[in-house]
Amino acid sequence: MKLSKRILKSRAFIGFAASLIAAYIRFVGITTRWKVINGDVMEKDMRGKPFILTFWHGRLLMIPYCAPRGYRANVLNSPHSDGELMVQTLKRFGFGTIRATSGSKGKSKGGMKAIKEMIRAKQRKEPIAITPDGPKGPARKVGGNVVEIAKMLDLPIIPVTFSTTRCKIARTWDSLIIAKPFGRGVFIIGDPIPPERADELEARMNAITDEADRAVETL
Repeated sequence: MKLSKRILKSRAFIGFAASLIAAYIRFVGITTRWKVINGDVMEKDMRGKPFILTFWHGRLLMIPYCAPRGYRANVLNSPHSDGELMVQTLKRFGFGTIRATSGSKGKSKGGMKAIKEMIRAKQRKEPIAITPDGPKGPARKVGGNVVEIAKMLDLPIIPVTFSTTRCKIARTWDSLIIAKPFGRGVFIIGDPIPPERADELEARMNAITDEADRAVETL
């Protein structure tokens, strides 16, 4: 591996980058006028209860600001470097980590460890955060095992998203929305999806994402 790639994937560099990103998120968060739609779902209805929190990879940047104070979500971390960067950034907002399988060797063992950690999170009544289209897409398509996880753990899924009047759309596979400061933004908290209806997740996530984009046009 070339030296530059080794540096970019190093723990030290990822930690430094995560600190910068977290500082930027905080700056955007406090300089943006936010409107929260359906906020009672997490503020009241699901407070103190375990659930699965989902958001598209392209809308993850401002997710730390959608949760009320006191929530400690546990992020299911992919072995990819961008997944580690996301986790390290969210950890600076008090999120926990659940490590996914890191490779083909010991895959079963790694998967069982992640399942045990998710069960413990459920027992602590803490949410589990998952990006269903991460880490490599396709964008806005539910992949991975989120549906199976919801059914296995018997947990409802709460999809969340955001949009803002001031942003840049990155030229990445997920069309990452990079919110800019001094704008107006919308968070939408979706209604809980019971585990037996988890197959509806993709349609519900896309519906609230499109709704958020329409909503900021009227702010």
